[in-house]
Amino acid sequence: LTIGKPVVTKVIASHSEGGVNTKDSWNNEWTEGDILSLAAGVESNTNHPLGKAIMEAAQAANCINMKAKDGSFMEEPGSGAVATIGEKQVSVGTVDWIRRHGVVRDPFPEAESFGQSVAYVAVDGTLAGLICFEDKIREDSHQVISALSKQGISVYMLSGDKESAAMDVASVVGIQLDKV
Repeated sequence: LTIGKPVVTKVIASHSEGGVNTKDSWNNEWTEGDILSLAAGVESNTNHPLGKAIMEAAQAANCINMKAKDGSFMEEPGSGAVATIGEKQVSVGTVDWIRRHGVVRDPFPEAESFGQSVAYVAVDGTLAGLICFEDKIREDSHQVISALSKQGISVYMLSGDKESAAMDVASVVGIQLDKV
């Protein structure tokens, strides 16, 4: 249904309570470029499609090229990856993944309803920001679903993506939402 090549659509920096961003003890703010650079440093060690999208976005934005410390990279398929970048432990993945790596507070509770895939980026146990992704829908997807339905074939959609992203694709291509 989709092209299969996700792209980064948005990078959002996290701010702590009171509007102060939590880059470090001097309250320097994380920028979208910082978040993309750190995430790319972790994802340079993986072949995951979202990791590749992060790498491409970082390169397109001329972000600082950061590398993971040798031997520090660890990945859990379906959850995320973690590595040491400079002197910081950087985790990139699902909200459950970053919670397992020390993040307590999620300043983005609305992220699960974005209708896009989301990767959370945490630095030393603090949520630095998130990266949103989208995979373009193939031009003929709606026509194919319509043709199958007209032939009396019940069309179901199985997805490994989060529910809101899958529902968004289903609504665009004409799959009944109760069949996702």
